[in-house]
Order: sequence, then structure tokens, then C-alpha cells
Amino acid sequence: MKKNISYEKNRVDDTVSALLESLPDAVYLIDLKGFILNTNTLFAAQFGKHPQECIGINVYDLIMNVLQLPELAVYHREKCQEVLRTGKRVVFADEKDVRKVTISPVLIAEGEISRLLITIQNISEQKRIDKELQKERALKTALLDSIPCSAIIFDADLRIIVRNKYAEGLLFCSTDTARLRVTANDFFGSQDMGFLRKKFMETITSGIEYNKVIKVFPQGGTEPLWLLTNTSRIFIEGKPCAVSIGVDISNRKRIETELINNRNRLHQAMEAAHAGAWEWDLKTDEVIWSDEIWSLYGLERVDQKPTFQLWSDTIHPDDRESAIQSISRAARNETELSVEFRVLYSDGSVHWLMSRGKPLFDNNGSATHYIGTIIDITERKKMELELIESKLRYSYALDAAQSGIWEWNVKTDELSWSEQVWGLYGLKVNSLPLNNQL
Repeated sequence: MKKNISYEKNRVDDTVSALLESLPDAVYLIDLKGFILNTNTLFAAQFGKHPQECIGINVYDLIMNVLQLPELAVYHREKCQEVLRTGKRVVFADEKDVRKVTISPVLIAEGEISRLLITIQNISEQKRIDKELQKERALKTALLDSIPCSAIIFDADLRIIVRNKYAEGLLFCSTDTARLRVTANDFFGSQDMGFLRKKFMETITSGIEYNKVIKVFPQGGTEPLWLLTNTSRIFIEGKPCAVSIGVDISNRKRIETELINNRNRLHQAMEAAHAGAWEWDLKTDEVIWSDEIWSLYGLERVDQKPTFQLWSDTIHPDDRESAIQSISRAARNETELSVEFRVLYSDGSVHWLMSRGKPLFDNNGSATHYIGTIIDITERKKMELELIESKLRYSYALDAAQSGIWEWNVKTDELSWSEQVWGLYGLKVNSLPLNNQL
């Protein structure tokens, strides 16, 4: 290679040289034919030269003969010609993708291109950082996708900028990336929008965490989903965002709703049957009553707790001792209990109740609790007493008339006599078998 002496006279002054040296990348200035007019140390060092030694040398020759990259020299020349032809800057990377080359036109006063300024930036470190960032993003994405719940990140405008696969399948029914930046209006039901928007914005602006069970409506769905959410603030590229983690509790909600409905139906059934339910902890002596029991005992449920003493105080004095003994005996023997007793209301009225219960056992076979029901049997007791009284009156009438009643079942040949018939025959009651031979 032979220096073109004519270009020695065209050296730029020391100010331009100092300017090129101050740049962080390799840079050089060429004329329209590719001869180097000025350069800095970073560029010259690639060829083992001093900047002054490169001036006047054709850059294409340097790339071809020193770097031994003829294809790059041709490509470099083509890109320079493109800049001269279009007047626009061109940026490209070398074949190893470790250097970024920027070719910029330098215009003279008349608007014509007088020379080209080429900057070579080493992007290997940037590539390494990009790969690290890609790995980090992939790791974060994998972590988000491994979470068995919905994970969504909102920006300051409440646009969804990140969501995991669980959220996509659960809420959006699609993984279409074109729908990634949807707004909160597409996420929450309209009835909750005002309140939720305020809470999410409060989290973004002040950092206050927000925990709530919310109802969301999946895209294209008609049935709502229930999510137990925790929303907190995070910063992405220095900007505050809100990350919301939501656990699908729709199944739990359905069970809770069904349980509430069952309790309501049970409450209505017990009210209709004038019955209640109770539980007795044998170890702590704690008693639990359903709402219906209070009215069955004629009590007002204010702030008082159900106790064994409160129960015994409601029992009619004539029945109290026997009722307590029946329950104590059942608990002592760990057997089922069944007891009938009267309760005395504050208005003086008397009501009959029947309580039934069965023991619950632990793994060692010991009774720990009793559960049972209590029912108002006042009407039944009245009917029983009326029937007994009616039978007594009827028996008295037969005695007074010195008569009796018999019945013969022709099909079975069975006989039945009232007590008076036995007396009329001068026999003791049931002293002989009843038949036609008697």
C-alpha cells in the first residue's frame, strides 16, 4: 500500500483530531473514494498503527489486506456508496455481529456530501448484556408461569403490561399477544370498576397494599370468577406499577354459597318444625345452641352465652332433677340420650320439649362431644293427655253401667276384651287365653 501524498495536505486541524479522540468508539473520516482523512487511536489500533500512519490510506484496502476480510471490504464500500447516493445515514453490523457500523454523510455549505464519518461501536458487551437480560426475562416469565395463580401487572394507566399463562387461560381465554395491552375495563366488571380503579391507583401512587376478594369476568364468558387478590406496588424501569396476584376461589365461593343456602333451608325447616340443634363439649363443658333453641326455652338472646346452668334454670322445677340425671347418666355411660321435660316461660306458660343426642368419639374411643336436637312436643303431649283422660272417662262409664266391650276378628279368629268383660265372667284380667272355646 502506498500513501497518497496529495492527502497529506488535507489533514484536519488539531481541534478535529482532539474531537475524534474524545469519542468512546473507533471513528474515522474518509473522502468520497475511501481515503482516510482523519481518525482516532481506537480505530488505528485495530490495524496496529498510530492515527497519523492511517491518514491517506484507503480504508477498503486496510479491511481487505490487514484484517483479511475481503467480503466485509466490499460490503463496506457498498454501504458507503448507498450513503453517497441517498444522502441518508446507514447503520449495519459486521458478519460476527459484534460491531455496529454507522456511516454518516458530512455536508459542505452547498448541501453536497464532501466526506463520510464512520463510527465503529463494539457491541459485544451490549450483546452479552442483552443475552443476560433475555435470560433474566425468560427466568422471570418461567417463574410467573409456574405460579398456580393469576399474576398481572398494570402500568400507571391501568393497562395490563404483563400476565402469566394462568391469567391468560383463566381470564382472557386467549394467548394472543395483540391483546396484551388491554385496559382494566376489559378486566373487571363494570360494577366494581370505580372502586377498584381507585384502589389500584392508590396502590400505584402510595404503595398501600390492597387485599380483597373480587369478582372478574373472563373475556367472552358470562359466569364471573372470584379471585382472592393481593395487589402491591413494584417499579419497572423506574416507573411505578401494580402487580396483582389472584387465587381462584370460585369453587370455594360456590361451596360457601351452597353452605349458606343449606343453612338457611335448615333454619327454615327447624323453624317450621319448632326444633333446634345443640352441641356439648364434654371436656370444656361449652354448649352451642342454634338460634331456634333460644325461643324454644323462652329466652331472649341478648349477650348471654348458652350454659348448662342456663338450660337447667329453664326446666320446670318438677322435671329438673330427672332431666339432669338422664343427661348425666347418658354422658357417664357414653350412650345416646333421650329426655322429655317441661320448660317454664317467663309469662307462666308451660311447654314440653324432647331432646335427643348422640356422642362423638375420638380416635381412642372416648366420647368428646354430644350433638343433638330439641323439639317442641307440647301439642303431642296435650293430645296424649287428652287421650288418657278420654280413656279414663270411658272406663268409668263402663264401670258405672256394669258393662264391657269385646271385639272378634273373624278373619284371624282373634278376640279382645275390655277389663270389665273379664269381671263380668268372674275372671281375673288376662288369666286365660282368649278363644271361642272359652
